[in-house]
Amino acid sequence: MHDHSRDFELIALIRDNQEEYVEELIQRYHKSIWAIIHKLVKPPAPSDIDTEDLYQEGCLGLMRGVENFDKERNILFVSFANKCIENEIRSYLRKHRTQNYRMLSTAISLDMPISDDDNCSAPPRCPRNPPSYLLNTAPVTPSQVLLATSPPSLLNI
Repeated sequence: MHDHSRDFELIALIRDNQEEYVEELIQRYHKSIWAIIHKLVKPPAPSDIDTEDLYQEGCLGLMRGVENFDKERNILFVSFANKCIENEIRSYLRKHRTQNYRMLSTAISLDMPISDDDNCSAPPRCPRNPPSYLLNTAPVTPSQVLLATSPPSLLNI
């Protein structure tokens, strides 16, 4: 059973800058925060999402609930807090997805021109005419590679 009167006491104390009560409030809502995380992110969680980050966001949502709660609205703090926690976590997940999408959508082609000069573009990843030492299936020594890649001016010593 949830003690709603203790919630109201904690809210008043925290609003009165008695920050030592923040930890007690977080402990009271610890299970709720994890339940909301598991509701929104089904196991197994994507590898790029840290559930501890989601927990931190839930705690921020709880604190935002303390700031914005209005007892005169005749709703229980537990209901209001759970909604604030959920909204904060959803916002984080939405931002996280947007950043991942942005990274994928802003990728550029290596063949795309890198200046206004149409002749200037990124070099190809694989040479169109690879050096003969790359085509040879026999083992290649380091000196053969050095000789094959050195400019002719260095070879005329």
